[in-house]
This record gives sequence, C-alpha cells and structure tokens, in this order.
Amino acid sequence: MSRHLPPLGALRAFESAMRHGRLADAAEELHVTASAVSHQIRGLEADLGIKLVRREGRRLVPTAAGEAMLPGLREGFTRIGEAVATVRELEREGPVTLSVLQTFALHWLVPRLPGFERRYPASEVRLAIGGRPVDFAREDVDLAVRHGDGAWPGLRSDLLFRDALLPVASPILLSREPPLLAPEHLARHTLLASAARPDAWPSWLASVGLPGLAGARTQTFESTNLALQAAARGLGVAIAGRRLVRSLVEARWLVVPFRQSCGDPKAYWVTCPEEWAGLPRIRRVREWLLEEARAEED
Repeated sequence: MSRHLPPLGALRAFESAMRHGRLADAAEELHVTASAVSHQIRGLEADLGIKLVRREGRRLVPTAAGEAMLPGLREGFTRIGEAVATVRELEREGPVTLSVLQTFALHWLVPRLPGFERRYPASEVRLAIGGRPVDFAREDVDLAVRHGDGAWPGLRSDLLFRDALLPVASPILLSREPPLLAPEHLARHTLLASAARPDAWPSWLASVGLPGLAGARTQTFESTNLALQAAARGLGVAIAGRRLVRSLVEARWLVVPFRQSCGDPKAYWVTCPEEWAGLPRIRRVREWLLEEARAEED
C-alpha cells in the first residue's frame, strides 16, 4: 500500500522554522522569502489536516503534533545530507583505488598501466592487492577485479575476460630428465599448485583424461604468482590462465609443454556498486579495463 508523503519542500520549511523559531531565519537558510516559508507550512498543515505550529510571542513553536514529527524529520534530513555529501565526494576528481588479485596485477594489469597514464595523464590509479570480497561501504576501494561467477549481490559486474588453463614450465626443466613430452609424464614431475586456485590442476588433468594422476608430487604455494616464480626457476610445472602467463611465455621465462588447455569455469570481472559505475573517475578506469581486454581478443 503506497503512503502519501507531503512535499519535501514543505517538510524542510517546517523543520527549519522550528529549529530557528523565526520565519526570517528559516527563509535565509532556505534562500526563499519569509512569506514562502509561511505558505509552505500552511500547505503542510492543510495536507496533514492538523495544526503543527503556534506562536509564543514573536517565536514559532511546534504543537504536540509538530513536536512528534520533528525527530524523524531531522534524522531524515541528516541522512539525506550525508548521502548527498557521499556522492559529491565520490564524484570529485581524485585517485581511483582499484583492488586486484596479485597475479592478475603483476602479469596483466601492471604492464598496461603506462598506456592508461599516457591516455589520462591527470588521472591516478592506486592498486590494492587482495582476493576476498570487497566491502565497498567500509573499505577505501572504488573498483575491484575479481575471479568468480560475477554473481555478487548489490554490485555491478562487467565481464572482463574468460581464460583457459594450461601448464607452464621453465625451459631449464624441459632440458632435463625425466622428459616432459606428454601429459602423462607429469607423474614424474612436481606439480606447483596455488592455494588460491585448488581446482586448477584437477580441472586440467580431468580434461586430458588423467583425473587420478599417480605418482605426481604436488607443492602448494599461497598464490599463483609464487607458483609461477617457482616454475620459472625449474622447481616444477605450474598451471595458470593463458592470458596471465602470456608475457612470461613471450619472454621465454616459461614455455608451454603441451597444446592441451581447458576452459576456466570462472572468469575475471570488473565490479563496483551499481550507483558508482557512472561516476566519471570510476567509469574512466572501468571502461579502460574493458577496452584493454577487448583489444587483447582482436
């Protein structure tokens, strides 16, 4: 059932007049005339069908009904003021704090940041490394890139890219015995895994028909980046998204020993509160990220 609310201007006029006790002072605060304030209050009383204001000498004071309304009105106007101040603060030009995963930052984002700086020399992006869900209401974060299904309630999530998982190893490792010429040879090597992606190796092994690879030793690292660093030093075979290891492969720090890859069931998403997505400084970074991902696909 809908509720009829009096005009906001009339409520503001009443609250201001009761706080100041004089029409002239309320009029100065609201940038209108005293007669306009008086007209608004009379209209509010007519709308509600009850007397809200009475005079005591030269001062205006609330009736019992008016007194009952004031706490709620004052709290409401305070919250409205805080909401408007928050939006104004968000919309001002300033740094954008972007929360990203460590491996994504090092191997995909950071190499592209100089291009952003050339395109938007007056803008600044500050990186915050993290992997857990962001509490945008409490944390000093404007925008985030996360790996998942994109279903985060209350947030706008734009698909950045999907990736394919594949094993990578150091050229040094491939030159040693035992050989690493086919997926089944992994049983004689160390699988470097990431605690952040415990599903990566099982998914890939299942896709090549080796769901229970016997004999393989696994060493788990805190992050995919650490596993990749270990692989580059010949400690074993790591697994990661094709896009994230591209720069390492192009630099010959790592090589791809097998052609087989498997689709990652999760994807990378750019996410922020829906009401923030259109703010100029945030929209600029969000749209740039999406453009960079699309350009990589061309």
